[in-house]
Amino acid sequence: MTENHLIHNGLIFGGPTTTNTTLQITEALEENHLYWVQIEDSRRDSPRTIESETIVVIVQRTFDQWIISHGLPVEKGGPLDDADGDGISNLIEFSLGMNPLSPDPSSLPILVREGETLTLTYAIPKAASNVGLSVQKSNELSDWSVGGVALEKIGETAEAEIWTATVSADGSAKFIRVQVIETP
Repeated sequence: MTENHLIHNGLIFGGPTTTNTTLQITEALEENHLYWVQIEDSRRDSPRTIESETIVVIVQRTFDQWIISHGLPVEKGGPLDDADGDGISNLIEFSLGMNPLSPDPSSLPILVREGETLTLTYAIPKAASNVGLSVQKSNELSDWSVGGVALEKIGETAEAEIWTATVSADGSAKFIRVQVIETP
């Protein structure tokens, strides 16, 4: 088995296929970021069309592609801009899989304190490329560190991985944050 990737109109389709397979997308329709794909398979003597009732297509987008896909005007499309006026920058909304045109805080990380433990739960969208998230802690809001932060992947949806970051809050003041890091 090899990993073949098919690129169609900027979309990358990949998955395990046999080495003699040629996949040709004959139709791809998008509606609300859901894709219906029809693929032609040439493994047989006469090509056949395969239609899948369930297919997961993750379209990886850079920040610039995400800005364009949401139709943001240039003057509101920078990483530090806030297109919907909700106080959350475009780069953070991209990194957390949020909609930059809809002020909806429901996708923000959730912080819970239970006894001497702080737990931050957050989602990392599979479609976001060229960014990373770093969960950090501090005692006084000036020196931030990843040391002492326990990360655990606790779940997954078709669109995102769900993670928790846990920090001991052993009586002293503790702060926790998620830093967005742009990668090339």
